[in-house]
Amino acid sequence: MSVSPKESGSEGASVVPDATGKTEALHSALLALRDSLQVVLDLLKPSNTARTNALTLNQACNELIVAKASKGVRERYLVQLRLSMVDLCRRIGAERPIAEIGPADIEKWLFRPEWGTAARRSYLIDARTLWSFATARGYTPRNAALAVEMPRPEIRPPAIHTPEQVQQVLEAARADPDVCRLLAIQYFAGLRPAEASRISDADILPEFVQVSGANAKTRQRRLVAIQPALRAWLNLGGTLPVKNRVRRYYRVREAAGVPWAHDVTRHSFVTYHLAHWRSASQTALEAGHTEVVLFRHYREVVTPAQAAAFWAIRPSGHNAG
Repeated sequence: MSVSPKESGSEGASVVPDATGKTEALHSALLALRDSLQVVLDLLKPSNTARTNALTLNQACNELIVAKASKGVRERYLVQLRLSMVDLCRRIGAERPIAEIGPADIEKWLFRPEWGTAARRSYLIDARTLWSFATARGYTPRNAALAVEMPRPEIRPPAIHTPEQVQQVLEAARADPDVCRLLAIQYFAGLRPAEASRISDADILPEFVQVSGANAKTRQRRLVAIQPALRAWLNLGGTLPVKNRVRRYYRVREAAGVPWAHDVTRHSFVTYHLAHWRSASQTALEAGHTEVVLFRHYREVVTPAQAAAFWAIRPSGHNAG
C-alpha cells in the first residue's frame, strides 16, 4: 500500500530543512561579499588620503584659477585673484600640502604692517575662496581661512572731489577730448572706472547712458539719466572707448594736480546725486547698488548747496542758450 506525502511525516518534514539550508548558504555568501568589499574600501582609503595630503598649495591655487576662468569670471577679477594666490604661495610656501596649512599660517600672511584693513579684508576673502574650493574637492578636511577673523571695516566717509576740483579735472582733460568724455561719464553718470572703460559711443543713448549686463560689475543692466551737466561735456566731442586709456587717463590726472582716491569720481556722483535729488531709491538704481550702502556711506556727506554747485558744472565758455 502506497503512502501519500501528506500522510508521511518523514517525507513532508524533509522539505523545510532543504529550504532553510539554501537560505543560510545565501546569507553566508552575502556576508562574505560584504566583508570582501569592505577590505577593498579600506585599501582604497589610505591611497586617497595620501593623494589629498600631497596636493600642494600651488596646485590648489592653479586649479582654482582654471576653474574660475572656465566659469567665465571677469578678467580683472581673475588677474587680482591670481596676484593674491601668487603672494599667498610665496609667503606660506608653494610646495606645502594645503591640508597641513592652518589658520595661524594664514594670519601670519595676512596681518603684515604694510597692509591696511581694506587690503587684509580683500586678501582674506580670496583665501576663503581658495579654501572653500579645496574643501569642496576634498583636498583639505576644513576651511582653515574661515577660522581667521575678518578685520573690522573702517567706517569713514568716501573720498570725493569738491565742485571746484571736478571743474579743474575736466578743464585739464579738455586737452584730450576722449579722456574728457570718459571722465564726464564717470563724474555725472557714476560709472565705475572699469565699467566706463568698457562702454562705447553706442551706449550713449539720447536720454540715458546704458550700462549693459556684460559691462556692469553686478552683471545687471542699468540706465543712468543724462543730466544737463553731462550733456554739456558730452557735446565737446571725443570718442569711446578710449585707446591706450590708462596712459592717457593718468596723464590728465597729473596735469589736473588734484588729489585722487580710489573710485573718487563714482563716490562724487553718488554723494552729490543723493544730496541733490534726495531719493535713495533713484540714486541706488542709477548707481547700481543697494540703499543700505547709500545710507551707510553717503548720507548727508555734503550740503544741498554743494550738490547744486556740482550739478551746475559746465565747460568754461559754455553757452547755456
